[in-house]
Amino acid sequence: MERADKAYYEAIEELDAAVKAARRKHKEVIGKLKAAEGKVNESRNLSDRYTEQHLQKEMAKIALDKIKREIRPQISTIWQDFDTTAAQIRRKLVADLEEADTYRASDMDMAAVALLNSGTMRLKDFQNMATEFSENPTVLALLRKTAREAAEKMTDEERGQERGLLMDMANNARTDSEKLLKGYDDLNYIARMFSGRDSNGNFESGLSGASLDAWERATEGVIPRDGSESE
Repeated sequence: MERADKAYYEAIEELDAAVKAARRKHKEVIGKLKAAEGKVNESRNLSDRYTEQHLQKEMAKIALDKIKREIRPQISTIWQDFDTTAAQIRRKLVADLEEADTYRASDMDMAAVALLNSGTMRLKDFQNMATEFSENPTVLALLRKTAREAAEKMTDEERGQERGLLMDMANNARTDSEKLLKGYDDLNYIARMFSGRDSNGNFESGLSGASLDAWERATEGVIPRDGSESE
């Protein structure tokens, strides 16, 4: 499991760096908007009676209008690039975890195999074994197969809740590596949420990027940080 853990922590640290890089770019764009708005506000005190001052006011408005037209596609591009990076990180993590979860004959536990083949296991027995062998993908694969077959062979009297729970256990018996991949996906979902996008990926709200600062708070204790980083 050490190899899977290492791959996972490398992946989430890379994701953290990608979030922060996208956030810096996001805030740079917002900074340009605020600066342009500031110039427009300052120019309001200028008189239209003088050509030079009138031109300053018009140029400030033109600059602001230009930034307003460009800001949404610019921010959208920033986070689309982030999505691409996050997907690349995930692909590498998947490859590393698959290697860690490769079935190996040396991982076979003959006592567990004998018990699985005995036909005597109950739901609780399957659950206990799934916990005991959570780091052994070879045994877990056999356990899932056997549990599904046991659920399918149950009589009508035995079906009902017991059968449903057994099938759920079989479907959810995952190795720690599979749980790590879900952990990465959960963090990536949080990153997308704090980027200011709605469920369809549009920036209808959150263009200011204020919610991005909550990333560290939301992932505190999950992503290792030395506390020295600041933006």
